[in-house]
Order: sequence, then structure tokens, then C-alpha cells
Amino acid sequence: MFVRTNTNAGPIDNWLKPFIASCKNWQSDGYKGGTEFKDNARANILVFGVSTNPNGSLIGWGGSYDGPMTGANIRNNVMNPQLKAGNYARGIIDGMNETGRVIDAYRHPIQRSGDARRHQAAR
Repeated sequence: MFVRTNTNAGPIDNWLKPFIASCKNWQSDGYKGGTEFKDNARANILVFGVSTNPNGSLIGWGGSYDGPMTGANIRNNVMNPQLKAGNYARGIIDGMNETGRVIDAYRHPIQRSGDARRHQAAR
């Protein structure tokens, strides 16, 4: 987990994106320079960012999480309501927990009862 605090840091992208250029652990194996997260981040990275001045949040992910994370809207539905209420730790924790749940559900889908019956009958 990466935590950075700063007051008056400006928009979250101003201080988060440059970490791609300066932190080798965040960079993809084929990194050629640049700060665009999606194009340069390691495939298995998840980054949660929160800014309080101005208010902002983000979840950045590498390509291996495109399937489960695209359209999940965890930031708006889970994190931001807590952040707006001033519950910063709860917002981040809830966002991380929901992200884990979404990724796990994507990787290990639950079989519907009909699917299980067909699977058992095929044995």
C-alpha cells in the first residue's frame, strides 16, 4: 500500500501521475517514459488516491484488472460518499474491500444452481 499525504497538492492527477515516471515498481515492463497511468503502469497494480484540497479520489489499475474494474464504479458508489462525509479511512477501506470483492467475483464466478446440476449430471 502506498500512502502519501500533502496539503494544497492541487488536483490529484498533478501529484499521482508523476509517480509512474519516478517509481520503477509502478512501471510496466515495457515502460518507455510518460506519466499516463493506463499506458505505463504495471499490469498488476492497484492505486487508490484521495486528495482533500481540492477534494478528489481515484482508483488506478493496470491492464490485468481491466475486466473486473471497467464499469465497476467503486469510486463513485463506495468511496466518495464516505469521503464527502469526512470518513476518509472508511472510504479508502470500503473502496479497497469492494475492489477485492469485485476482482474475486470476476476471477471466481459463482456457479448458478442450474450450472451445478448440469456439471454433476455430466460426471
